Amino acid sequence: MKLIDFLLYLSKEKKNPTTRVVGFSTLQEYPLLFTALSREYIETHTKKSLEFINTKEISFDAAKAKLTTTFLGNSLTYALYGLHTLDTRTKKKWYQFINSYAGPHTICIFGIEPDIIKKIGVEIVIDKVISLRDAIIFLTLFSGVQKDKVEYFLSQCVKGMRDIPFESLCLLAYYIKVVGVSTEFFSGWVPYIFPAKTSLFQLSQYFFAKQPNEFFAIYKEIEPIYSQAFWTVFWSEQLWRAYGYVSYMHQKNTKDAKFIGTRLPFSFLNNDWQRYKKQELIKAHNIIYQLDIDAKHSRHHVGLDLFYAYFLYSEYKN
Repeated sequence: MKLIDFLLYLSKEKKNPTTRVVGFSTLQEYPLLFTALSREYIETHTKKSLEFINTKEISFDAAKAKLTTTFLGNSLTYALYGLHTLDTRTKKKWYQFINSYAGPHTICIFGIEPDIIKKIGVEIVIDKVISLRDAIIFLTLFSGVQKDKVEYFLSQCVKGMRDIPFESLCLLAYYIKVVGVSTEFFSGWVPYIFPAKTSLFQLSQYFFAKQPNEFFAIYKEIEPIYSQAFWTVFWSEQLWRAYGYVSYMHQKNTKDAKFIGTRLPFSFLNNDWQRYKKQELIKAHNIIYQLDIDAKHSRHHVGLDLFYAYFLYSEYKN
């Protein structure tokens, strides 16, 4: 079931699905913005409190006691997270418990393996990017703002875009509830959230594809928006994730590759990763690390430009 279908179900039926377990399949283990945003929505439409259980910080037995008992017959909704960090033995206990769970509460699980979700109940798929059509429904449901105003708000925020990153959509849900349809917001803040017709995602795509003309065309538009400190952190993370993805894919470990590949461009995940050797990514990351040190000592302000030239115009290393 798609996320939008699940939200529409809650809005219409005013209750959780009949299944006792709902698994949210995401590209990250715990979508913080969405979880915080959805708490009020779920409680409002199901009339049940939503409580969180961090499986890293509570023992299995203590959590099990919470999930199998009720006070005066009141049913709650519990959200579990942290399962992917547990040791194999504890994780097995949890999976066995979840597979046979029959109530009295409803359990929501984030980041559980898809093959486990399909065995236990309803799987809610959260895509990394959301179509504009679904984004309008999402914002209308979460904000309570009229649909025509949501359509205008979104059209001003994402000009030239056919879809929107899910995390950015959650961020907009907070803004629209506070500022409404504000001209000042569109002119003063939207450029920092959605650079017009460009994005960091596209920039990273051209970076790893080694397409300098396309890269610099976008970079010159959005470079002034961010500080040098931002750019060194951004590229450091991109290169670190790229290194991890290449390593795991060579090991045929697709599960961990998918996890660490979050926020990398699709073109890299699908094809470009095969062109890279780990040593090339390590060397590029080391350069960024040194640039960060130099920047903190007010040295080499043109270092980033030299880094881009080195990386984009070099051949793939064998």
